[in-house]
Amino acid sequence: MKNYLFIIATFITSVNLLSQTTYVPDDNFEQTLIDQGYDSGALDDYVPTANINVITILDIGGKNIADLTGIEDFTALTDLYCWVNNISLLDMSGNPNLVYLEARENQITTVNVSSNPNLEFLRLDTNNISSINLSSNPNLETLSLSNNNLSNIDLTSNLNLGILSIHNNTGLSSVNISANTQLIELYINKTNISSLNLNSNINLVNLDISNTFLAGIDLSLNVNLEILSSIEVPTITSLDLSTCTNFRRLWHENGNLSSLILPDINTIEWLLLSNNNLTSVDFVPDANVALELLYLQGNQITEIDLSSKGTIFWLRVNNIDGLTSLDIRDTNVNIMYADENPDLTCIFVNDANWASLHPDYVIDGATTFVETEAECDDLLSTIDIVFAGTTNIFPNPTKGIINILSDDNNAIKKISVYNSLGQFLFDNQNDKMIDISTFPKGIYFVNIKNKNGKIDTFKVVKK
Repeated sequence: MKNYLFIIATFITSVNLLSQTTYVPDDNFEQTLIDQGYDSGALDDYVPTANINVITILDIGGKNIADLTGIEDFTALTDLYCWVNNISLLDMSGNPNLVYLEARENQITTVNVSSNPNLEFLRLDTNNISSINLSSNPNLETLSLSNNNLSNIDLTSNLNLGILSIHNNTGLSSVNISANTQLIELYINKTNISSLNLNSNINLVNLDISNTFLAGIDLSLNVNLEILSSIEVPTITSLDLSTCTNFRRLWHENGNLSSLILPDINTIEWLLLSNNNLTSVDFVPDANVALELLYLQGNQITEIDLSSKGTIFWLRVNNIDGLTSLDIRDTNVNIMYADENPDLTCIFVNDANWASLHPDYVIDGATTFVETEAECDDLLSTIDIVFAGTTNIFPNPTKGIINILSDDNNAIKKISVYNSLGQFLFDNQNDKMIDISTFPKGIYFVNIKNKNGKIDTFKVVKK
């Protein structure tokens, strides 16, 4: 009798287990489970629980799912991919074994990962998240919350964090990462963060602070830093990377950088420094073996000496007003853009004929490849009168003093000096000499008007 009753009880329990179901009201979610073989038949808002509570990896990305109700019965789940859907609520409280969660590009406003102590990877980019509690995720290694509405974030419990991306959270004005000593990559670009303390982050390798309002940044302790992106940060005027002996790539364009110190190494790959206030290239290391990109266009450099610099694969020195000299002798330059430089007459190279035939060297029509300073001086000496009558000037080129000769000195009424852009600089009352020594090197125009109203115009090169 007892054996009979035991058999009946076992049978009833087995039937109940087999008939247990999980409520899945989202048709797209249920259809995805049907397509993956975890459910069958027509849509009925239910799936067999026994089919899903053993699943460890679930990929339901890009299925137009809006409601994840039912995910709580995936109790063995370790990896969930639910990217590019329409989910607004992400509650993972029923998934205690979760390690990897990828939920980017949804409509998420609320996230609950407080019951996921094993979570190591969390990606929630491009949602509508304004706050998140990560205090119960001590094993978190990768966190990506870019393109959200965060105004603050607490990372003090995430001591294993290695990668942090919180860019494009415009309401975020500060972040404390002093506890995150294992950080390797940090992306805070396009935020309103104005100060950043990296003294505890000595393992940092990749840093992006572009489009922020940082007034300055101290990288002296970040000796492992290899890559720095700081595009459009007008408040940074100087960078000192001298202690970053593994450094490889700098991207600092469209700013006000006037001072740059690099480590004394020859393995730097990128120096993208367009549109700043740099006045020299002293920071470029000698005998480069890896320099792929050197962009200097739009700065305030008058002389660029890149001789004996090893190899530069791609050099951009175009659109620099006032640039009068470029030297690439004993340097292997593969591609060069040196056009749109109105004051540049000479480019010094080892072989002028070879350089003039180089298919990847782009220069202005008024610029010439030369091999020696004497050749350049001879070339400049031909730059004299644009149109002239009985008046002449010398020396040209000049270091500052320009002497004026005329058949009748007393006939000179007015002398006016203009820069290469046609902007008026000054009038001179001395009819025998003018002084441009206080002005930068470049091209100038001198207009000499006599008492009869006749004007002689001279193009002058200041060395």
